[in-house]
Amino acid sequence: MLNLKIVNIFLNKITSTQKWAEKKEDTFDKSLITCITAKEQTEGIGRFNKKWISPTGNLYSTFYFQLPINIQHIYSIGIILAISLATILKKKGLDIKIKWPNDLLLNNKKIAGILCNIKNTDDSYAIFLGIGINLNMDKKYFSLTDQPISSLKNETKKNWNIKKTLIELQNQFLKNLKIFLKKGFLPFHKNFEKFLSHKNKNIYFSFGKKFFSGKIYKINEDGSLTLKLKSNKLKTFYSGEIIY
Repeated sequence: MLNLKIVNIFLNKITSTQKWAEKKEDTFDKSLITCITAKEQTEGIGRFNKKWISPTGNLYSTFYFQLPINIQHIYSIGIILAISLATILKKKGLDIKIKWPNDLLLNNKKIAGILCNIKNTDDSYAIFLGIGINLNMDKKYFSLTDQPISSLKNETKKNWNIKKTLIELQNQFLKNLKIFLKKGFLPFHKNFEKFLSHKNKNIYFSFGKKFFSGKIYKINEDGSLTLKLKSNKLKTFYSGEIIY
C-alpha cells in the first residue's frame, strides 16, 4: 500500500531526473513517493524522446512510486500531475490551459511538460512521472525549440521561487493522487475539460507515424481523447500529440 508521503532528493547537475530515477529505482523505498529534483539537466527529455532544454532557474523533477496493478485509468496519471500544476497556477490568477494530454500553456506558449513512463510487473506499476516547468528561463532559449515556448517569469514579469513552487505542486499532487487512487480519473473529468486547450478548433494530431486532422469531440471519463475526423468518423486515442 502506497504511503502518500514524499521523500525528496535534491541534486545539482545531472543528465536528467528521469534517467537518474530509472538507474536508482532499486534503492527507493517502494512504500513512499520519491521525488528527484535537479538544478540543471544536461540531457533533459520530453515526450517521444524530444530534447528538453534544461538550464538553471527552472524546476525539473521526477516522481517515482509504485501502484497496485488493479488501479483504474492508470495511463491518465500524467494528466493528474498536469491538473495539479494548472490548479496552483490558476489560484495565482493565471489563465493556464492544458494541451492534451499534459502540456501546460500560458498565452498559447508552452511553459511546462510532463513525461510519464510506466513499467508494469505481475502485481504492480512502477511510475516515473517527470515534470519540467519553465520558471525563470531566459528568452535566449525560446527559439531553440520547434514550438512556441515561454517561462512564467517572461509571462508574469516576476521571478519565481523554485522550492516554493515545488512544495505547492507536491501538496496539490498528493491531494489529487489520493482521490485518483480511490475513484480514478472521473472526479477530474469536468475540471480537466475546463483547462483543455484547442477546443472547437481544427487540429492536426499525430499517433505514432500516423497523422489525423479534425476537431476534439470530447474528453472521455478515463482521460482519453476522442477526435471527430474530417470524414466525421470518431476515433479515440490514449496517447499521441496535438501538433497544432
